[in-house]
Amino acid sequence: MDDGEGSVWLGASDATDAAITAARASGDWGYLDEIARLLQIRDDPASRGAWETICHALCTRNRG
Repeated sequence: MDDGEGSVWLGASDATDAAITAARASGDWGYLDEIARLLQIRDDPASRGAWETICHALCTRNRG
């Protein structure tokens, strides 16, 4: 991975961490919708259901 790719991954990682933190604090999973778009999560019920399960796990896991 070159430096440019590394900076893209680092930026995405930071954005993802910020979105998860905001979603946890507010209970609004809308912050995670941009991540779903970037990951190309489809809008069909099965894909959205799977994404909601992931969001639930991210936002309710033990933060201890």
